[in-house]
Amino acid sequence: MKRVLWLLLLVVLCPLRGQAAPLGQDAPIEIQGEASYTFGSQIAFRATLPPEIAAQSPQVFVFWQAQGQIATNQAEMLPVTDGEYQHQAPLAAGAIRPFAEVRYWFRLRFPDGSSQESVPQTFRYADNRYQWQTLESAPFQVHWYEGDLDFGQALLDEAQRALQASRNWLSLPPQDTIHIYAYASASEVQSALQLSGYNWVAGHADPALNVILVALPPGIDQRYEIGRQIPHELMHILLYHKLGPDAAPLPAWLDEGLASNAEHIVNPDYAWLLQDTYARDALLPLSDLCAAFPRDAASALLSYAEAQSFTAYLHAQYGRSGMEALLNAYADGLACERAPQVALGKSLSQLERAWIQTELAHSIWATLREMYPYLLLLGVIILVPLLALWRYPPPEGA
Repeated sequence: MKRVLWLLLLVVLCPLRGQAAPLGQDAPIEIQGEASYTFGSQIAFRATLPPEIAAQSPQVFVFWQAQGQIATNQAEMLPVTDGEYQHQAPLAAGAIRPFAEVRYWFRLRFPDGSSQESVPQTFRYADNRYQWQTLESAPFQVHWYEGDLDFGQALLDEAQRALQASRNWLSLPPQDTIHIYAYASASEVQSALQLSGYNWVAGHADPALNVILVALPPGIDQRYEIGRQIPHELMHILLYHKLGPDAAPLPAWLDEGLASNAEHIVNPDYAWLLQDTYARDALLPLSDLCAAFPRDAASALLSYAEAQSFTAYLHAQYGRSGMEALLNAYADGLACERAPQVALGKSLSQLERAWIQTELAHSIWATLREMYPYLLLLGVIILVPLLALWRYPPPEGA
């Protein structure tokens, strides 16, 4: 009976041993891989195979996927020497976003039809036209190439200050590392973005990559620009991570309004611009600022001014909890006019009228404007006698 059981066991096990997994379905193969690139032009992949693997004459393929991409790229590599293969991949505009992490690996296909893959490797697609310096204080890494260590510390200090200040507006989840790259001119930011297929803006935030690009040329305005650009772009990233990548887009007035209020010093021109525009009855309806801001410079500046003032008004009236409710309503996909009704009990147009009455119609600037004719008359009444006394002083001894 025992012999029968042993025979049955051998019958079961032998087919299993005969079906050993083909090469490539075991542990990943050790391949010496390397990736180098010319920013905005091409990536060069190189693979060096162990001699015992190279002797089997496999086909070698490279696969790569950039952070933020869904598609995986692949290409067959060409042999250059025994055991060494390479492939040069041209970078079409928009192929890889600036400062994205790129993951790549190799696959070998052997003559017997089996295959095997290497362990994936990564590199960051940084703008290697410059020699970057780096400082770090969680959750930030700041990078710059023009300026001393004090400049880099100023970037880091402002990022930390802005993160703390943002908690007055929002409750925030823990942050992964956020990279801030400071270029020395707007034209250099423009070049980096255009080489990657993006339109230029003064500052740029890529929330999916946790990357901020800013233009901070040397000069007397540099510290002001640090306090303007870094908090502004940081708020866009914080909003993205708070609401999640699958959230519906926020209205432009709310997204840019929160970012403008995050700036260390709010643009002082906004208040005068709003008062002048209100006096001319030329304010842009907030419903027109839901999808996007106008492209012409004058209307865009007015849009930012309205968004900043209106968002500050909402925060003053409804507090952080109100702003949280409004953000969640929009993230759920409610319409631009409808979301405030659900979150705050009033529609967008009702809130807009209240904002105008509170912040513009009854502001100190509006009061002074309304009193201007009377103040002018009072000035004339006071000034005329003073001029007369100056022109015709009383006789001495009188």
